[in-house]
Amino acid sequence: MGDQKRIVKVCEGPACTKNMARYTVERASNDIRNKKIKDIDIQRCPCQGNCESGPTIVVMQGEKETRHSHMTPLEISRLLDTIQNDNSRRKK
Repeated sequence: MGDQKRIVKVCEGPACTKNMARYTVERASNDIRNKKIKDIDIQRCPCQGNCESGPTIVVMQGEKETRHSHMTPLEISRLLDTIQNDNSRRKK
């Protein structure tokens, strides 16, 4: 499970889009490219039904799914760093 790629989905429903979801995706994509992160994929996804707490991020690894609310571009950068550090520790 430690070597498994993680998928980070960013909700792009109307409420999340209004609250910077597109900028959050751009920031995550830039971080992944600039930091050469190979074990995380960023994807856009439709409404996750958490409109009052958006943007919502869903992190998936295998069968495990974790949701994060109120994500900003800065918060997604921090989350990606945490995921990357966690993956690095698991590989050791």
